[in-house]
Amino acid sequence: MKKTRARRGWIGMKIDFMKAFDRLEWSFIVKILENLGFHSTFISWIYQCISTFTFSILLNGSLHGHFSPSRGKPGDLGETIKRIKTYFVEHNKRGRNSEMQEGSPSITALQLESTQEPTGPDWTIISTDASWNSCRSCLSGVLQHPNSPPILSWFQISQEDKPLQAEAHAALLALTIAADRGSSKIWLRCDALLLVDAILYPHNSPWEIRSLVSDITFTLSRFPVWICSWIPRLDNSLAHDLGHFGAKSNFTSLCIFQGYPNLKSDVDSSNLS
Repeated sequence: MKKTRARRGWIGMKIDFMKAFDRLEWSFIVKILENLGFHSTFISWIYQCISTFTFSILLNGSLHGHFSPSRGKPGDLGETIKRIKTYFVEHNKRGRNSEMQEGSPSITALQLESTQEPTGPDWTIISTDASWNSCRSCLSGVLQHPNSPPILSWFQISQEDKPLQAEAHAALLALTIAADRGSSKIWLRCDALLLVDAILYPHNSPWEIRSLVSDITFTLSRFPVWICSWIPRLDNSLAHDLGHFGAKSNFTSLCIFQGYPNLKSDVDSSNLS
């Protein structure tokens, strides 16, 4: 700490609460309880128990200010929350490993070999991308079965101005669309290596997308079997080109197409599903 002769100075402190509080966000706990089917009233009770406390700083023997954390497991609920976390981890393991056909890829592989790629007709491949500029971004995606043309494609304008956050939003949008269609086996592909790494290893995810990765992981748990991997930009050209096309369009809402649109001509409402 530097000394100063000024009458007023500033000091910054970094305090590590990791030993006292774990990294499980309360919003994540609420989502798990909702997915388990608990009543909203019961969930609100749990949320009140774990979130209605604050910290104050003791400086020169006096309390100064207060702030509220967004995670932690205080009091008697600690063991219960630990069990919720354990349940989610085990559910994810079952979802990733069960019903995998012979030759299916490793769940921790950032990039799959061609011999590892799933080929069964019951698999759904979703490729995502995001284009962005200083003002907004465009989230895009393509849904298809292995060795088949696109069944569905889409783009949506977003206000995200950070590339990695836009890529994460694009993946979350694609998973939501696939879940609504009733898909069971999902292969999520994108050309953002940092995002794929964050999904496969959430505890190492960058802070700016940590909340989004939590939402992505939760949505992936809705599928009995799922895979996530990185692909080169050239292999992601359909989603990439659609994202750049959408960024130049005048559409402001989610645009979903049956198949894949002809980007060489103007897209009008007759192309939309």
